[in-house]
Amino acid sequence: MEKETLKHIKTQILYSGMSNAFLNSLFTWLMNRQKAFTPYSDVAFDTFFTTGFVSCLVTLPTAYFTSQAMKAGLPLIKEENKFVNSLPRKSVWLWLLLWIAFFILFELLLFIMFKLMGMNGINFWPFFIAKFIVYGLMGGFLGAFVAYRCLQPGKNSEE
Repeated sequence: MEKETLKHIKTQILYSGMSNAFLNSLFTWLMNRQKAFTPYSDVAFDTFFTTGFVSCLVTLPTAYFTSQAMKAGLPLIKEENKFVNSLPRKSVWLWLLLWIAFFILFELLLFIMFKLMGMNGINFWPFFIAKFIVYGLMGGFLGAFVAYRCLQPGKNSEE
């Protein structure tokens, strides 16, 4: 992989991860700070909207900035990944696919975690910290993934 391409992907990881960690923590604090305890049903409901928000906040800007960088001469990835290249080319469809995938994954993990630990909810500060970490990691992963998708040879995200 070209140095410039790898640097672009690393930049997307950093900016997407940091911005999502801080934004989601801010929204969690603003919306839930009065609650000492959040029941599992509210956490599951929150996950639906947060995964959509994070995937949108990463997918659309990353696809845009990557396409602008490509127009400015950022080299494509030389080796094609057939799986990644089979995903939607349009950033809106890619966002919806990633939203559904991460929502299902996170709901499954939440269900398993809450059932294994016998929990029926979570206190505010552990919820706040968990969202900072989990959605920061999700944002970084999605930033890299979307940039990688856009930089695939052949089918690019905004053809």
